[in-house]
Amino acid sequence: MIIYFTYDETQYTLDDLFQLWIEYYESQTEFSFIFHTKDITKIPSLWVALKMAMFLYSLKYRYPEKHYLTHSRILIQNPALQRRLEVIFAIQLPVAPVYIYHSDTYDETLEPSAIITP
Repeated sequence: MIIYFTYDETQYTLDDLFQLWIEYYESQTEFSFIFHTKDITKIPSLWVALKMAMFLYSLKYRYPEKHYLTHSRILIQNPALQRRLEVIFAIQLPVAPVYIYHSDTYDETLEPSAIITP
């Protein structure tokens, strides 16, 4: 299952993302994310980056035997947002490969600009 996630701070919070993630783990369903970041106008705070890193850390210990997230694709064009992402993964590596694309649209033929592995 592929989950397309576009950020809209009026509809979704980081906790909503965490809840969705946990629901797929609890149902033991493999899934992947495609994150569209083009609508993010405000760079997330360091607290948000730390919260994401702590969530990734908790997943590794809450579900040590199997991770149902197969991979994530992040479409990013804002250099400041890219640096915030680098902070997250400097604190905690992902639970599945993350493919980063410097584009605002996803196409299967695109080559990732970077790959971050667990």
